[in-house]
Amino acid sequence: VEAVASDLVKGGLRPERGKLKLMDTRREIDRGWRALSEILLAEGKAEIADQVKRFADKMPAVQTANEFIAAGLLNQLSRLPDKDRLAAR
Repeated sequence: VEAVASDLVKGGLRPERGKLKLMDTRREIDRGWRALSEILLAEGKAEIADQVKRFADKMPAVQTANEFIAAGLLNQLSRLPDKDRLAAR
C-alpha cells in the first residue's frame, strides 16, 4: 500500500509487466461468455442467454492489484474534507 501511495504522490503508477497478460486473459474470458450466450440463444434458451450476456457486460474493468489499491486510496482521499486532503499529500 505504501509503495502504491508513493507512486501516486510521484504522479502515477508505474507500468506493470503483467497487465498485458491480464488484459489478454480477460478478452478470452469475455469471448467465452459471449460464445456461451450465442450457443444458448441457438438452443432456444433466450432468457438464460440474455442473463449470460448481461453478466459479461457487467464484469468490472481489468485491474492489477496495484491499480485496485490505488483506486481505493484515491477514493478514500476524495472523501476527506479539502483541508485534510491537502495535508494527506
